[in-house]
Amino acid sequence: MDNIVYPNDDFDFSQLSLGNPTGLQGGAYMTKILYKDQPLYIQTPKSLSKQGFIKHPKKYYLELMFDNNDEKLFRWLENLEERCQKLIYEKGETWFQNQLELNDIENAFATTIRPYKSCKYYLLRVNVKMNYQTNAPIVKIYNENQSALTIDDVHADTNIISILEIQGIRFSSRNFQIEMELKQVMTLNSEVFFDSCLIKPSASIKEKQKEEYKEEIKEIKELKVIVEKNQENQEELIKENDLENAMEENITNELKEFDITDISTLETMTLKKPNQVYYEIYKETRKKAKLAKKEAILAFLEAKNIKKTYMLENVDDSDSDNDSTFDNMSDYSEEEENKV
Repeated sequence: MDNIVYPNDDFDFSQLSLGNPTGLQGGAYMTKILYKDQPLYIQTPKSLSKQGFIKHPKKYYLELMFDNNDEKLFRWLENLEERCQKLIYEKGETWFQNQLELNDIENAFATTIRPYKSCKYYLLRVNVKMNYQTNAPIVKIYNENQSALTIDDVHADTNIISILEIQGIRFSSRNFQIEMELKQVMTLNSEVFFDSCLIKPSASIKEKQKEEYKEEIKEIKELKVIVEKNQENQEELIKENDLENAMEENITNELKEFDITDISTLETMTLKKPNQVYYEIYKETRKKAKLAKKEAILAFLEAKNIKKTYMLENVDDSDSDNDSTFDNMSDYSEEEENKV
């Protein structure tokens, strides 16, 4: 059939159109989706089914489970929804008593796919036509050898390729939903790689022999290069030895002997006594302490001056005991300076 298309980025959505709505039981309506004025069929990528064929009292359905890497299919379904929403909006004046805004149609539109297992998979529910006399589904199922199968041969772990009819849009006063029907299924053989031995010893042995031959040839070439380099190094070594001998002769002729016998003119070195070293450390430490004490006394005098200037005599001073301390420090400082 020429009207079976692959859902990819090359699909021309401008060729889609909607048929006139027909009434359904329960007050709903159905409008057919047409592609170039013909029914639209698509062939899906490989998928699994969530639970196989599910039977309800009045119908069968199948939930196709696609891997999250099937981005072309997801984009195609999203573009299909957007195109259908615009077509409904264009028919709004004819179909509805009150004109619907495009935003209202988008909000009432049910998505065709839904995420499953934390978006690892996406589910697409498709209807299966049913023979009401026999209560059997009307769908053709084949394997890769084109042998006919039944719905019992399709399980949750069965890889399948499906042909779907994009039937139309079912809508009511509350929502819009694209309806799809399963027309044909092909089951795919499971790819089992390691049930039989895949090791090829002869190929690996030949490859190993080739590598050994390459290593031997490489070693011979490297040995030749080493011999040639050794010959060159020997010639250079002879030249260097001759040059060193000549230099030794020149150095020997130019050397003169000096005898140091008089050391009275040499400068003497005297070490400080330990007490002298400790005394210098003590003096330096006292000097630092006096400077710190002087700064503390100046700060105390400045505080005292502030207290006197701003008449703070009646203020409770918890640090009044420190005044005598600073006075004693001042007297002690004068005594220490006299000692030094």
